[in-house]
Amino acid sequence: MRTTEAIDAIKEAIDAIKAGKVLVVPTDTFYGFACDACSAEGRSYEIKGHKLTSPLAICVADVANIPRFATADHLPIGLLVKLLPGPITVVSKRVGAFRSESKPKPTDAT
Repeated sequence: MRTTEAIDAIKEAIDAIKAGKVLVVPTDTFYGFACDACSAEGRSYEIKGHKLTSPLAICVADVANIPRFATADHLPIGLLVKLLPGPITVVSKRVGAFRSESKPKPTDAT
């Protein structure tokens, strides 16, 4: 893929995510979803066929964004800053940044 084609594809993906769409992207082990976790979260559950009680993995831009989505009180902030970004998964309890209207109703989930 030429550089201009790659830039156009990236711009198209950004526009799709901003429009609330869910993208399928290859990773090193499986395919994942790319979306705005605050506006397309419900679609992610619907597409995967997961119950609302299932955990949801998200990526954040930087450590400062973690408190918007999850508690990380069990880890020192300095450790998070040192390790992230990187091949680290932080398992935390979910908190309020997800919009309630984006969540599927219990009758919509399986």
